[in-house]
Amino acid sequence: MYDSEKCQELIDLLISPIQLESLSVLEDNVSTLKEHHQLAFAMLADTIQEATRVLSEPTIKAREAKIHRIIETIKLNVNSLALWEQANNRTAEALEAGHIRPETLKPHVRFSSEKYDEFYSNQSAKFSNMAVDSDLNSSGESFYNDNSTLSHNINHAFRVSYGVYLIEVLFGLLSTKNSEQAIRWLDIGCGFGQIINSVDPKRYGCQNWEITGCDMQEGKIKFANQLKLPDRQFFTKEAFSLLSEMSTQNNPYDIISMFEFMEHLNDPLSFLEQLAGFRSEVILIASPLAQTIGKPLMRKPDPVHLWSFSREGLEDMLKIAGLDVIYSSEVRVGSYIGGLDWLTVVCGDKELFKEKRTNWRRF
Repeated sequence: MYDSEKCQELIDLLISPIQLESLSVLEDNVSTLKEHHQLAFAMLADTIQEATRVLSEPTIKAREAKIHRIIETIKLNVNSLALWEQANNRTAEALEAGHIRPETLKPHVRFSSEKYDEFYSNQSAKFSNMAVDSDLNSSGESFYNDNSTLSHNINHAFRVSYGVYLIEVLFGLLSTKNSEQAIRWLDIGCGFGQIINSVDPKRYGCQNWEITGCDMQEGKIKFANQLKLPDRQFFTKEAFSLLSEMSTQNNPYDIISMFEFMEHLNDPLSFLEQLAGFRSEVILIASPLAQTIGKPLMRKPDPVHLWSFSREGLEDMLKIAGLDVIYSSEVRVGSYIGGLDWLTVVCGDKELFKEKRTNWRRF
């Protein structure tokens, strides 16, 4: 448990040798931290690496200023650990038990829970007002069509177009298994329905489908329903409540997707373990790639994101949850033009996907 007393103990463990510029003592103390406090080490791994680099180079430019920034970063990050909901947190437990390498998964420095609740409440109200003021649905057609305006955020434009393509491929694949049965898709954390309304299930031959989106923010769902295509439905539901309801149903969704959702959860592994208990054919997860991993001086909390995932870290969580990865990709756009890169992972029945794989030697 990272209470205020434990946080101060860890701060002293790391800051004292840095202030004394004792690299050997720092290395010993870091070994202690990594052995007994993996969640804290996951948060500080890149910061510690930067501290080691600075202490190893006595002639490094602006050395004192860098040491000061490292110390302040450690204080802010460690103190924020006291704000984490730690009881029965499966993600933290997996890190502490060594089942996930701490360098591959990073908890963000964070605000209090009340701050996040306030943000989501304000955001929901904003979208609710947009729905009231908008006349986008006056024509009876979706806002998302071939003439839609390109997103002002080109990173998101790449991400959305790629996500749409993947869902269309999955519709086509699953429809070949049973062309008479409706392919059911649930998008968790659907926002105002941009991806759902952009997908064409017929792209690869699917003729029968059910498409549903859910989000905990009532304002976003209100806006989504105003923009939706006639064959799509949206409803307000918190993710864990949804999973509890799904556990009693005998009609599972064939595709469950989560675009930019997992990084918002306090305990993403627990959610994945619950999700794995359902009989879904395919689960698709998309998240910012290593958002703060490799940013050793990160001291500002993200307004909504609580975790950063590397591909290895997310795949390890999926393995622990009992899900088989059949596809993963890293879309690196932010690395080149600024902003975020994107990680996408698809889980499903490997044999089903192998059946659809054609050997190139046949041509």
